[in-house]
Amino acid sequence: MKKLILSLVILVMAASLTAQVSVWDGSYEELDISNGKGETEDNPILIENAAQLAHFSTLFFCNGDYEYKYYRLTTDVDLNNMEWQSIGGANPAISCDGFYGYFDGDNHTIYKLTSPLFHNCYGYIKNVTVKESTINESGTIWMGVIAVHGTNDMGIIENCHNYADINVELEPDFMQVSDIYIGGIVGTETIIRNCTNHGNIHISGTNENGILHVGGITGDYGAGDELFSSHNYGDIVINDCEINEALVGGISAKASNMSCCSNHGNIDVNITITDANSADYAIKCGGISGTTIYKGMRISYCYNNGDVSVNVNGDTERKAVCGGRIGNSRYGTSQDATEISNCYNTGLVSANNNNGSSFAGGIVGIAESNQEDELTDLKITSCYNAANLDAKTTAGIIAMVEENTIAEADNCFMADYNDNGGYGETLSTDFMKTDEFVAMLNKYGNFFKKDVEPFANDGYPVLDYSSVNAVISVDETSEINIEIYPNPARDFIKLSAVSGQLSAVRVYNTLGMLVEEFEMQSNEIEINVSDYKSGMYFINISTDNGDTFTEKVVVR
Repeated sequence: MKKLILSLVILVMAASLTAQVSVWDGSYEELDISNGKGETEDNPILIENAAQLAHFSTLFFCNGDYEYKYYRLTTDVDLNNMEWQSIGGANPAISCDGFYGYFDGDNHTIYKLTSPLFHNCYGYIKNVTVKESTINESGTIWMGVIAVHGTNDMGIIENCHNYADINVELEPDFMQVSDIYIGGIVGTETIIRNCTNHGNIHISGTNENGILHVGGITGDYGAGDELFSSHNYGDIVINDCEINEALVGGISAKASNMSCCSNHGNIDVNITITDANSADYAIKCGGISGTTIYKGMRISYCYNNGDVSVNVNGDTERKAVCGGRIGNSRYGTSQDATEISNCYNTGLVSANNNNGSSFAGGIVGIAESNQEDELTDLKITSCYNAANLDAKTTAGIIAMVEENTIAEADNCFMADYNDNGGYGETLSTDFMKTDEFVAMLNKYGNFFKKDVEPFANDGYPVLDYSSVNAVISVDETSEINIEIYPNPARDFIKLSAVSGQLSAVRVYNTLGMLVEEFEMQSNEIEINVSDYKSGMYFINISTDNGDTFTEKVVVR
């Protein structure tokens, strides 16, 4: 009798769970936009079933009733492997294609998706997961599972997770476009935070003039973008691919500001170079990023433990560059140098180039610059490499520093089977697993901790994200009612306390650096952010009674 009751309970529970998933049958149901729905986050337009989500994909968001409205998904959706029209891509021929609005997936899951969930992201997409899906494309410019394309002017993707595999077959001279961008979350440019990719990316085919950009999270990360607390677990395989040039990274092909990110997937690249242009490089590849190409980038608290393996064929003498962290770093000045701090690599880095030079570095493959002055272009602080390296030129921290480039390595270390190359200190692997080594890494802050059983990093130090978070944020423990608007902001941010007084306001970037500080005795302040770089900031507010409050804001 007990067994019968238990079986009935299990069946009821299973039926209940099944009922929570709305399965698409190909029909469309209009959304309810009456009574001011969508005007505020507290009164969103609800998407309550698969047919309504399908109707959502047919709308135009650049003007009219649906522009910059709030939407919320209320159920899991099974799209049933039916042909899917990406949301915001109903008519890509018009100039205003894309999603202009605020979408909250409310931590629901989309199953059996066949095309990217969103088209161009000009708004805010958050709290959605894609599972049990495979996306196949032949010929593409941009590809990401959550969104095809972003924009560093407006787009934000937060707390989104992808488990779908991506398969791309390149086509010769597709649409006469040379740049191709593929990422597990989004193809290009947007603010990304707290996202993960678990799906594998496989690319093959031919595009003789193509420059391929591939990342586990994003294919391209533009100037002013920020990537925070995002992680890749999927493999990237580029095989039997004929291409002009490639940039590949476990997180991003090209990086801007990046903090608290990691790559756990393997990167396996086998390409033939067509030599359709006169570029110096055949490939730039890194466990985190293929390149950091913009001035003033800050990359902190990141690591790679996936293997990076590159093989370049073809009659080319262009360089193949790989790094555990990044492939190459370029374009800095003493004021705007690329800075890499508190990062590590434990994944194999291998670069084979049949006819050209190859470089493998534990942190950076090549440091290059277009500057001809005597100013620092690249600064690496408190980083280590414990992985094996294989290339014609290898070094534990930086494999090569090009002419007219000044690089500095401060408090950096590598295993004794790595070449030094003049940057960093070699240590035995046994010593690199001790408390003494952890103390050495923490010369400028307590950001590393000892790896203890069961080992997560084979005994080598790991990042202590509790300490990192203490730098870039504080507990939101205050009972005081703080209003912060507008958010996102362009010109100014206004803070006001409904009760009590503000004693101090401090603005931090995602790397924990103090941007601006205000001492005051009033209940409101207006902060001019017009000169801030685009990105996410933490505003730490202290009150006259000793309470603190922290809020995230976005400056565009």
